Amino acid sequence: MDIKFLITCINDEIDLAKRLVKLLPKNSKKIISHQIYGTNKEYDVKFDDDNVTYLKMFTKGLSKNRNNLLNHVFSGIGIITDCDVLPVDHILENIQEAFEKFPDADVITFQRLDLEANLNRKYSKAPFKHNKLTILKVSSIQIAFKIESIKKKKIAFDENFGAGTDLPIGEENLFLNEALKKKLKVMYYPRPLFKHELRGSGSKYSDKIIKARVLLLNRIFGRLLSPIFIIYFSIFHYKLYKEQYSFFDFLRKAFYYYVDDLMNGEKSGNKNP
Repeated sequence: MDIKFLITCINDEIDLAKRLVKLLPKNSKKIISHQIYGTNKEYDVKFDDDNVTYLKMFTKGLSKNRNNLLNHVFSGIGIITDCDVLPVDHILENIQEAFEKFPDADVITFQRLDLEANLNRKYSKAPFKHNKLTILKVSSIQIAFKIESIKKKKIAFDENFGAGTDLPIGEENLFLNEALKKKLKVMYYPRPLFKHELRGSGSKYSDKIIKARVLLLNRIFGRLLSPIFIIYFSIFHYKLYKEQYSFFDFLRKAFYYYVDDLMNGEKSGNKNP
C-alpha cells in the first residue's frame, strides 16, 4: 500500500520533523512542507532517508501549509501528520487493515493517544460512518484519505481557518465536512496512529476561539441550526472556558459572532463584543 505521511512544520520545528522521520517506518514516504515565516534564519535541511521529499514555503497559515502538501501528491493514502507527534507501533499495519476492511472508504479517521499511550478520550469500539456531528470530535492527526478521491473532488483545507489565522481552529472539521458534502465515504476505525501531548489550539478558549467555533458551526450546520449547537457547546465546554469566561459572557460573545456572521458574512469580524 502506497502510504504518504504529510508532515507540516514551521521554522525551527524542522528539528521535530527530522526526529519524526527517523521514527516513521523507513519504507514509507514522507513529504515535509517547511513553512519559513517571520524569521531571517536560513535553513540547510538534508535527510539520509531517500523516501523524504522536502518542500519550502514562505507564507503564514497551517491550512496553506497542508494545501502545499496536497499540491505535491497525486496517489496513494495520505496521512495528515504534525511534526510533534510520535507514531504508534504497527502504524502501517493499522492503516492497511482499515482500508482493507473498508475498501470503498475515501477517508478514514483513527484514534489518538496521549504520550502515555492512553486514549485521549472515549472512542467507539466499533467502526462507523461519520456524519456532521461526529466529525467535530476529530483532530487532524487522526485523518487518512485516498489522495485521488480528495483531488478528484477538489477538496482542500479552508485557508481562513487554522493556526496562523484569525480563526485558529476547525480546519480539519471543515475538510471532513467538505468530503461529506461531496458524497465521499468517511469512516471511523478503532485503531490509533499517533501519540500526542494532550493539548491543542482549541483547548484554551479565547475570543478568537469562540468566533472560530461559531463560524465553524455555521458552516457545517447552517445558520438556522447552528444556534442549537452554540448553546450545546456553551453548556458542555464550560469546564474548558470557565477560567476565562462566565457561562453567560461566553454565550453572549458566541451569539455576537453568530449575528455578526449572519449580517455581514465571514469576512467581517475585526470587531470585539
